[in-house]
Amino acid sequence: MSDENVVSRTSRWDEARVAQCARTWFRTLLFPPFLFSPTFGDSCISGNAGHVAVLPGTSPRHYAYIDALRGWAILGVIVFHVSQYFPGLEYPLRTIVGEGARGVQLFFVISALSLMLSWHQRADGIAPFYVRRFFRIAPMFWLAIIFFVALDGFGPRQWAPAGISWWQVVVTALFLHGWHPESINSVVPGGWSIAVEMTFYALFPLLVIACSSLARTIAVLLLSVLAAAAVNGAAAVILEPAPPHQPQYLIDAFRFFWFWSQLPVFLIGILVYFAASDKRRHLPIFWANLGVYASVLILVILPFVEGRSLLLDHIKCALCFGLLAFCLACGAKTFVVNKLSCFIGKVSFSCYLWHFAVLVALFDRLLAAGVNPFGLNDAAHGWSYFLQFFAVVAAATIALSFVTYRLVEQPMIRIGSRIAASTKPVFFASLRFSLSGARRAIE
Repeated sequence: MSDENVVSRTSRWDEARVAQCARTWFRTLLFPPFLFSPTFGDSCISGNAGHVAVLPGTSPRHYAYIDALRGWAILGVIVFHVSQYFPGLEYPLRTIVGEGARGVQLFFVISALSLMLSWHQRADGIAPFYVRRFFRIAPMFWLAIIFFVALDGFGPRQWAPAGISWWQVVVTALFLHGWHPESINSVVPGGWSIAVEMTFYALFPLLVIACSSLARTIAVLLLSVLAAAAVNGAAAVILEPAPPHQPQYLIDAFRFFWFWSQLPVFLIGILVYFAASDKRRHLPIFWANLGVYASVLILVILPFVEGRSLLLDHIKCALCFGLLAFCLACGAKTFVVNKLSCFIGKVSFSCYLWHFAVLVALFDRLLAAGVNPFGLNDAAHGWSYFLQFFAVVAAATIALSFVTYRLVEQPMIRIGSRIAASTKPVFFASLRFSLSGARRAIE
């Protein structure tokens, strides 16, 4: 081989390397990793997590057990709110149905788990993530704001004894109502969880950095529990001299509702992601099935344990939910995942908002008009009337939710997906795939 050929090959190799370095520098300049990279420099995180990233703009894999758990979560929430219309329910039924409120924590665990799956499978960065989350939540929530303001007006209510003002409606529409005791739950019933969820979305990319492995997630979880205790202690001191229109129950509820108390619950969902992503940690089907039944049994027993704490019990329940989700991710075959629970899970967001409307607009109005079809205030009517009432509320809620799911949620999700697919990181990634294919074809 002549020296001229060696020099020519070396020269071409140097030119290719210089061109590659120039492309890398130009790409970094236009699309900084700290703004758009879903892994923030850790390009192997989705590989370590056991999931293969999908092409940008496509949908990640769908998991039936996630829909099913959402279905059970919303049924628990509805059971809890229906039970408040039955003061005659006796122990232990009242204690058990009261734990339906923990369905919100199940939502949070599943939300964190599903977002971690989506984040690493889509691998298209922060901007598309925020776009999809906004269009998933905002349109339906804004519709609920309009509905409940028209229904309840601005007058006094349980979560705002002095009534609400226009600024609280604006703050709620901006998802900032989770930082004020009289705004967190006063405009839209149950709106506190939406405020917490949107705060979690805002911080999610930072949590991806902090929680890059199972061990780090455990450490962050422990720190979040300590931080929640410290912040809640400080909040109790700051908010203690409450004015007359902020009774103590309002301050106590706020300290439970707000984001810092619920952050450990989300982190448990992230913990489940890392535990379930490595198939070496998966349980055999028999033990996974046993884990499902054990977690359900523990959830039933927990409310009867003495020495409970409002600010810690929800974390204990979340740990049980985490075990439940992990066992289902391992392939457990139980009653939890079925067609009905999956269907309800798909419309669960609308169900969460509309079950309040069914209770308030239909049955509160009937009671105010002197119509009492289920004997709601009769202590003699027990669990049979409760089940009838629950069945009516659940059926009406699911029917109404299916309509808004089809007419509002799905169209907005599609719009959000299209906008997310058109963002710069996705375009650049698509261009990179195209160029790679063209280069291989030429070679």
